[in-house]
Amino acid sequence: MSCRAAFDSAFYCQSLGGQFTNLYRYGSVRNCSDQWSNFWFCMRTNRGGMSDELRMKTVQDHYRQRAVKYKVGPSSEDVWEVRLERVEGAFEGDLEALEREEEERRKRVESGG
Repeated sequence: MSCRAAFDSAFYCQSLGGQFTNLYRYGSVRNCSDQWSNFWFCMRTNRGGMSDELRMKTVQDHYRQRAVKYKVGPSSEDVWEVRLERVEGAFEGDLEALEREEEERRKRVESGG
């Protein structure tokens, strides 16, 4: 576990750029408490106050708890259905003809017709 990577992640989340990205993608600012929590967890476990075995078990438990949190909550699979059969001919066809049709449609819309 890299404390520098955890800090960078938390700092970016808190920054103007990180908040703007979240606002653009999801329509709201992001609560960065998880990132800061990861950073402070890293700082507590890497200070040298615990044995390597205890540190490894503590880090594994931390990551396990984080994984459970994301596995139990909402996921993209709640929206998208798993496709069981292969899609045939999805990328076949005349791309140039499609682009011409789209260009003609765009001209009609721009000219008001």
